[in-house]
Amino acid sequence: MRLKKDQKAQAILQAAIKMFAEKGYHQTKITEIADTANVAHGTVYTYFKNKEDLLYNMISKLWEKLSLTLEEISNNPDLDPLQKVQKMVDAVFDVFTSDSKLGLVVIKEHNQLRKKGMDASVGEYEHLLNSFSHTFEQGVAEGFFDPTIDPDTFLHFVFGGLSQLIHRWANDPRSLNIQKVKEQSKYFVQQSLIKG
Repeated sequence: MRLKKDQKAQAILQAAIKMFAEKGYHQTKITEIADTANVAHGTVYTYFKNKEDLLYNMISKLWEKLSLTLEEISNNPDLDPLQKVQKMVDAVFDVFTSDSKLGLVVIKEHNQLRKKGMDASVGEYEHLLNSFSHTFEQGVAEGFFDPTIDPDTFLHFVFGGLSQLIHRWANDPRSLNIQKVKEQSKYFVQQSLIKG
């Protein structure tokens, strides 16, 4: 059965995710990605410039999804600031763990692009920071959150911790009960923000 144009691009992307997760970015060859996607080797270059472009594409799409999800949560008028923060932590875990191979590739291989001066997440991370800051400001205004906390520092600190937990889980999903880790993370984040 022949794949349609957009299906081919998606098949190639999924094959790249699989191969990068199993072998690593540097060890994977375009020919292996094409074979796994069941397309001709030259077809990969019809949709993607090179391996770097494949990696950039998968990372930027994941970050875009996370960024948009956090913006939706931040703008939800039916949630108070504490509920928003809980849903934001859930969203971070969910976007990385819904596809463990993609989550592993993004966490392990993102620095390959950064070393070359390409950051597939920089714009989305700023967007994410704005969504959190908006929620934080609402929480301060409504008396939920400690106004002495710097939201930028707090978010970098928290996201670093969440990334480490997700990385550990992605490397060995049996090493962590991800649901328990998610619930404890929400508790720690919430407690550290609450006004004393």
